[in-house]
Amino acid sequence: MQQQTDRPASVDNAIKLMWASVALGLVGMLIVVAAAPAGAGVLGLVVGLVVLGVVAWMVTLVSKGKNWARIVFLVLFLL
Repeated sequence: MQQQTDRPASVDNAIKLMWASVALGLVGMLIVVAAAPAGAGVLGLVVGLVVLGVVAWMVTLVSKGKNWARIVFLVLFLL
């Protein structure tokens, strides 16, 4: 079942790519944490999960059409 939205197809595609970026970030983080020494792996996992949580939250807000979230996401991306 497809969700009916009033967004252009390009915006829907961009949101899908943002979610794909979150998923790839999770996979990459797990690979790096698995290769890290024991103490650093736990810290890396916690920091990575917090960062991915913030990114996922921002993607959710962007997908809901919050203009301020788009601007904040852009600024965080550029940093």
